[in-house]
Amino acid sequence: MARELVNKGKMSENEGTKFLEDLQKRYDETQIKLEEKVQKAVKDFMKKADVVTGDELKGLKKEIRELKKAISEGPGTSK
Repeated sequence: MARELVNKGKMSENEGTKFLEDLQKRYDETQIKLEEKVQKAVKDFMKKADVVTGDELKGLKKEIRELKKAISEGPGTSK
């Protein structure tokens, strides 16, 4: 689109370059905002659906290992 305007003489080459740079910048900013919104929507959905996160799962696995260790040591054994 910008090249067409440059070719028709309605926009200088410098104006065309600036226009394309501004367009790219707006695209990048919009993409970042969209990614943030999608991440928030997914996070909210997972929270509402009561889905366990990776960090929560790691914590539970650690707790299970500690409990297994405590059980295997048995009562009366010192740590």
